[in-house]
Amino acid sequence: MKKRLLFFVLSCIGFQAFTQVPNSTGYHSQLLQGPCYIFSTIAALESKAIQAGHDNNIDFYEWNLYSTDVLEQRSGNGDNMVKKVIAYAKNYGLNLKNDVISPTTISQLPNTNLLNSTTRGMAHFRNSCGSLKENNYIFNPEGLSGNCVDEDGDSFELDALSDIKYVYNYQDTGFVEVVNPSVLQMQNDLAKGRGLITFFDNWDDDGTSHAVFIHKYNPLTNKWSYKDSWPDNPGNKTTTLDMSKCDKYYYLTGSFDPVVTPTCEVNISGSNTVLGNTTYSIPSGYSNVNWSTNGNMIVVSSNSTSITVRSNGGCSTSSGTINVSVIQNGIACNTSKNVTINGTGSSLPPNTIHVLNPNWKNGKTCPNTMLELEVIDNNQTSQTTYEWSISGATFISGQGTSTAFVRTPSFGTSYLTFRVRARRGNCSYSSWTSIYGTSSSSNCGGSGGGGFDTGIFAFRSSENSLQIKTPEKVSSLEEKIDYQIIDLHGRILQQGNILSENSEINIDKLKRGIFIMKLYYTETKKVKSIKFVK
Repeated sequence: MKKRLLFFVLSCIGFQAFTQVPNSTGYHSQLLQGPCYIFSTIAALESKAIQAGHDNNIDFYEWNLYSTDVLEQRSGNGDNMVKKVIAYAKNYGLNLKNDVISPTTISQLPNTNLLNSTTRGMAHFRNSCGSLKENNYIFNPEGLSGNCVDEDGDSFELDALSDIKYVYNYQDTGFVEVVNPSVLQMQNDLAKGRGLITFFDNWDDDGTSHAVFIHKYNPLTNKWSYKDSWPDNPGNKTTTLDMSKCDKYYYLTGSFDPVVTPTCEVNISGSNTVLGNTTYSIPSGYSNVNWSTNGNMIVVSSNSTSITVRSNGGCSTSSGTINVSVIQNGIACNTSKNVTINGTGSSLPPNTIHVLNPNWKNGKTCPNTMLELEVIDNNQTSQTTYEWSISGATFISGQGTSTAFVRTPSFGTSYLTFRVRARRGNCSYSSWTSIYGTSSSSNCGGSGGGGFDTGIFAFRSSENSLQIKTPEKVSSLEEKIDYQIIDLHGRILQQGNILSENSEINIDKLKRGIFIMKLYYTETKKVKSIKFVK
């Protein structure tokens, strides 16, 4: 019969009283009679803060509220203390205990005989020191006239408060008062997530009133879980309670500002396709901004809010990413944007062709003149090859490279066309880039190409090698030729002997430029000169 009755009772309350209201694990002794209403209200505020997302071990500083708002106005059974603590939490916020020193003995409580005490967080008085009562402090103020300043004229003030604020539900006063409650009423409020600031008369059977914060009821054991600040016996306790002594309770209807977890988020804006110079951007306000790219792209420029890229001249369409890493709110994050890189389908044509020879001027040159042709190509890569097409002159060397050597005919007038096209990797060849000119004796400033012997010519067979061809038969028995290489300032840079009509001279020590080679025939005493370009 007893088991059936217990089952009926539990069925009626639906087991909902098993719901646990959050409860901070921190608890403190109130040390003396009086502050229990403050301690139980602080416990309820800690519970609300946990519900808002703050740390489960959040610990507000009860003694801060006791020393600032309550000592001047203690009245009745503590209602005033509860209401003032709630109002103070709303208006000013609450101090977290953290490194604040809490009193652990009565001797550490605010003491008016220690006016110069600098215990952090222990503001002794506010405006009406004369209203402090002997049963709240060990000593009454001595030598003070009620204006709460010491003999040096210094006022006692609170430390700065935290940013954790209690927000009222403005439809009411921020709390609900329940007078002469029933046990079922208390169970239902606990099941709804409401912690109870509960008042008891004759708590210790000697007429003393007391307040505790109840956060759970277990109907199976008829035990209540509560936070108790009773002097010398504080703790988080679970016991049976005589509810006939319960006079009233409060529950809070407001809430704390929710915890705002710092985040880092960044988004890249810009086209999904890289076509020509394409710019991508992020909002301003980030620090440590680092851009990077993956794929066949070249970075044109970048700064703290944008990056400009272009295709690296690829033949076909390909994929890539624009990447950025930043720091926001002290937290690092990164993101990427996938892009399509438009290919050219074929290689880009070279920009132009330069002719490196002093006898070439405005597209005109002399007969029998060696010319060095150089490709100017801003998109050149290590995988680029060049195809030359020469009309009106003899191609000597350089096919496939960016530098070619040609020689104009020995007489008459020739119309010259020099063409080159590029091929990057496996792309198809680009269109042709061309320049035009003429070769004629009327183009020369003097005989035979400006006074130089055109019967002898030189051309580079490699980057650091100069091929010399002479019409005479040169041998150790019939003729010897000494040579000097001088710059346009007349300085001798290199000298030696030519031992055959087809000799090769190493010029790796010469810098890039235009040079004159002088040939001295030792037997016939003739002197001849030619120009060449490196």
